[in-house]
Amino acid sequence: MRIRRLRRLLASITEYYSSLEELRDRRLAVLALANLLDMASTSIVVPLLPIYAERLGAGPVFLGLLFTLPTAVSTLLSTPFGYLADRTSRKPPIVAGTILGGLSVVGVGFAGDPTTLLLFRGIDGAAMAMRSAPTTAYLGDIAGEDNRGSVMSAYHAAGMVSIAGGPVLGGSLAAVGSLATPFFVLGGVTLIGGVVLVGLPRSPRDEPTDGSLFGESSLGESALSAVRSAIETTRERASLTVGALLASAFLAQVGTSALSPLFAPLLEATVGGGPAVASLAWSALGVGVLVFVPVGGTLADRAGRKSTLIAGKSIWFAVTIGLVLAWTPLLPVVLMAGGGIASAFTGPAQTALRYESAPEGGEGSLIGLYGTAASIGGTIGPLCGGFVAGAIGARGAVLAIGVLWAVDALVIGLGVRDRTTTNRVTGRPEHAEN
Repeated sequence: MRIRRLRRLLASITEYYSSLEELRDRRLAVLALANLLDMASTSIVVPLLPIYAERLGAGPVFLGLLFTLPTAVSTLLSTPFGYLADRTSRKPPIVAGTILGGLSVVGVGFAGDPTTLLLFRGIDGAAMAMRSAPTTAYLGDIAGEDNRGSVMSAYHAAGMVSIAGGPVLGGSLAAVGSLATPFFVLGGVTLIGGVVLVGLPRSPRDEPTDGSLFGESSLGESALSAVRSAIETTRERASLTVGALLASAFLAQVGTSALSPLFAPLLEATVGGGPAVASLAWSALGVGVLVFVPVGGTLADRAGRKSTLIAGKSIWFAVTIGLVLAWTPLLPVVLMAGGGIASAFTGPAQTALRYESAPEGGEGSLIGLYGTAASIGGTIGPLCGGFVAGAIGARGAVLAIGVLWAVDALVIGLGVRDRTTTNRVTGRPEHAEN
């Protein structure tokens, strides 16, 4: 009897991890492998870059610029590169962005002064914008409405493996060599990811409008056309859904970027936890995402994108309340693991919804616009968080972040129409609205 129950339990667990079966698709497998290699270098930036920059003589203000500049550059370029992917092909900007990102990380290792370091960080922001929207559009292209959440989660799961293990590997490389060694090695790993992407098949939607990259327009004119195209796309679609997703992208990133610098001070004020507790809590967040992101993809396909997204954002609201009320160092670790589960739910559902909110042929442009909204939120979030914390303390600021995420969930609930849920009920075919 016990063996039978155990088999049923294992079968149930396996069913929720069925999204990983999507990796049998060669196109997704190539992208996932490249993401695994790419995130290896990204994961070392937060723990090692501040120390490395200080060794080169960077002060507090310059250190802030090292983290703000890539986001600002990405804000400016996300929509143009999404438009470029719609106008020409998904693959070239994905390959070029990954290779450029690897070169920028290697360049950080070669930097001999803060100014050069800042230059390579700006290049990294451009590389991020170059590959982000086209990658999401490509993933949406190769999936159907019945498995798009699973495809997104399988892709993100590969990157989470690197995010979970990358900092440890980076620290080990720094201990064996110098602080520059992790940037050389893991930047090289990202370059290998770019080489892997050369073998990526073209997207089924890749139908260039003409033989040239920008037609008869200049690069600057094409960038302006990208912004106009994204705005027109927003007007053409159901404005409530697109507007709600844009607002959600902004609100979510304001809260996320504001929480990062406030987290350690909050733990000191609540549970007296030092760097060790903060590091353990962040690790728990990564483990939660890594373990549950395949489940999030399966839920997005079966329960609906909107329901899964609201569930994840509601969990994050509860996590922030728990962090403010925490009384023992173990509790923030447990709560951040719950936050990881929440992020695992929101990621695949949100990415799928963004793709499905765009008209056919305009996916890259609108996804780029969502990325721009998120980047703006990520830029002002730390400033807002610092201002509020200065006025009412770290606890009050984190509580305000929780309220912001509750508003985010409300915006999704009231403004987003989940087309996939409607299609399940009515039996309408995929892309019926397009």
